[in-house]
Amino acid sequence: MNANNGIINQISPYAVTETIDRFAAILQAKGITLFARIDQQAQAEKVGLSLCPTQLLLFGNPKAGTPLMV
Repeated sequence: MNANNGIINQISPYAVTETIDRFAAILQAKGITLFARIDQQAQAEKVGLSLCPTQLLLFGNPKAGTPLMV
């Protein structure tokens, strides 16, 4: 694998929240399970730290992913 370890970076013309909203809508339309959405900036603020707007979206397909994990 290359230096990016298979990670694809894509700049979004939208703010973080709108980007994640749009991505989540695409995933849901395709029937992909959304497991969690974590606002990492908000979590940092709770402990008195600052962080640029950052959100983590955990998603997948249990039917396809579970056999791979087993």
